[in-house]
Amino acid sequence: MKTKHLLLILIVSSLIITIIVYHAVLPGIGLLTDSKTYLHYDYVDINASPGSEDILNQLKNRRIVAFVYRGEELVSTIGYKKFIYLAYDSKNKTWRGRWPVPWNAEEGEYKVKLRYLPISGKKQFRVSECAFKIRSRKPAKLNPPVSILTLEYSKPFNKMKIRDMNGKPGGWRNIFKWADFMGVDTFFHLTGQTSAYKEKLGPSFPWNTDNLPLLEEIAAEAHKNGLKFGAWLAAYLTFGPRRFAADYEYSWDYDTEKGRLIKGRGISLADEKRVSDIIRFIKNIKSIPGIDYIGLDYIRNARGGFEMVDEFMSEMRIEEPGDWNNFTREKRMAWLGKLVYVRKKKDMPVVDAWNWWRARKVSLIVKEIKEKSGLELPLWAFTLSWQKGWQHGQDVIMMTDAGVDFLSVMMYECDSEQFKNMMKSWNDYLHAGDAQVVIGNQVDWVVHQNTLNPAGTEEYYNRLITAFKKVYNDRRAYGIFIHDFSRILWGRKGPYSSMEWLVAGASAMSRAREEYGRAPLKISLEANDVVPFDRVFDVKVNLQLTGKDRALSGLEIRPLPMEGMELYSLPVINIDPFEAQRPVVYSMKINKLVPEKGLRYMAAAKVSWKEGSGDSSVKTSFVFKYIDIKDYPLLPTTTEQTGIEADKEYNKKSMD
Repeated sequence: MKTKHLLLILIVSSLIITIIVYHAVLPGIGLLTDSKTYLHYDYVDINASPGSEDILNQLKNRRIVAFVYRGEELVSTIGYKKFIYLAYDSKNKTWRGRWPVPWNAEEGEYKVKLRYLPISGKKQFRVSECAFKIRSRKPAKLNPPVSILTLEYSKPFNKMKIRDMNGKPGGWRNIFKWADFMGVDTFFHLTGQTSAYKEKLGPSFPWNTDNLPLLEEIAAEAHKNGLKFGAWLAAYLTFGPRRFAADYEYSWDYDTEKGRLIKGRGISLADEKRVSDIIRFIKNIKSIPGIDYIGLDYIRNARGGFEMVDEFMSEMRIEEPGDWNNFTREKRMAWLGKLVYVRKKKDMPVVDAWNWWRARKVSLIVKEIKEKSGLELPLWAFTLSWQKGWQHGQDVIMMTDAGVDFLSVMMYECDSEQFKNMMKSWNDYLHAGDAQVVIGNQVDWVVHQNTLNPAGTEEYYNRLITAFKKVYNDRRAYGIFIHDFSRILWGRKGPYSSMEWLVAGASAMSRAREEYGRAPLKISLEANDVVPFDRVFDVKVNLQLTGKDRALSGLEIRPLPMEGMELYSLPVINIDPFEAQRPVVYSMKINKLVPEKGLRYMAAAKVSWKEGSGDSSVKTSFVFKYIDIKDYPLLPTTTEQTGIEADKEYNKKSMD
């Protein structure tokens, strides 16, 4: 036994001596990162220190290369770089390098490895390494699916004139009657905006204040109607003539056609006063009773931002053109603007770095706003959807790490092919747990390409549902928002009524609740695709109990006749829930030609019920379908203009 112990001691001692001798003969480089843990907007700064004067002297004129691994897999960083060079710092006698955390890098442990020629002169590389972790901030939990109606309308509430669903005149409180009719659970209002049309706003509080005295009352009215209330502000965009704009530094953009710099629309992200003003606004409203969420919009460059070129080039260690030191500031800005917008293949690594750097800048601003305002309410932010927001310097992962609890992703302003590509991009990128995303679309016929088939409202619904199902690759979105109520009433609705847009949006929210199992009924509507003009036809509403153990009462089915359609027979209402498995049939007739809609008509129904003995609130679900007609009289024409040509002319006038 003693012999075995002695042998073990000799082996261990021999190994220790070998290691000591090896390092004495071939001293290496000590490798450290500036932190042990990083978020997705961070730089991993790498520091390599020589173990001896000998290795310092032999290696200081050589490039040392750093690689980052996740397990055995090499991880590329921003700008599609598979490695980074460490530059020698003669003052501190170390090598330094910077590895930006890649877009949506996987959480967990990473290793930095250095490769350099050994001082013995052999050809093989020696390797040093150290470890760090990437983690994600966990946001305040959002209970899906939320259904949100926004109001991007900053004019005084006490001057609003809004009719209710029956056409009865009223004031701003009718907003919540509409919201209740739609079945949404949350209402968001644009509360903070810097807009001036007659004179400048004061420098100490450059915000419109018309609705601030009413904010507690507005929030109370929302709660009275069973809604949560959120107030948001437009962060980096001002409105009105520039001569009345608040005294901020505005961003610089680049005009590729004219080949010159132009003044941008938005406030520069480098303007520190704007951050202070946003913080002051949030401090002013965060304690108002009834506010459940605070939000940020235009938390980005509207366009451009090239005034930040020097900061970007320095921080991201971008290789400069040969005569960079002779460039004026304007020439440096123009150089970057042209590179970003022309997007030559060779310049795409710099474009990627520019997008990431701005997303980091935005995230650090969000972090500062949240910390210095002392905000404890859940924070949300609107983000753009093109190129996952990167195109405008936004990233939902970075924003979540910075303090945003959920993101309202705006699936706006694209044609059907662009939308398809955009959804693939999101689906490839976003996973459950990365960020809490609520998707939305704006009520606007023009940005739905003035389509008649599918109907503009039908295309609106289709995009909402597609984005809800496909924005993640392994789960549904956290909800849907409809943007916005003022557009439903007064926006570019095209030939479609406010009710048609409302039903389309509310139907998407209804399907979202069914997808999450939050509704006791699955509801669908059936009718023939084509029906004779001025002839009665049947509409069938199918009700399927989902098996949820809920006591239902007051179950009602109400058809919603739209323009050109007449209700011919009433459906059965006040149905016994146990009879809900059978379809409910009613009859309609299309008795008016509406060529502006391509002779297509919305058949729609609203289903409502109450759940449980202790809940008196009414739940709702909407369904709809567009129907074509046949056997209709010839449309009156002028000269030789056909019905299709008339539709095209209508579309052209609408777009003008």
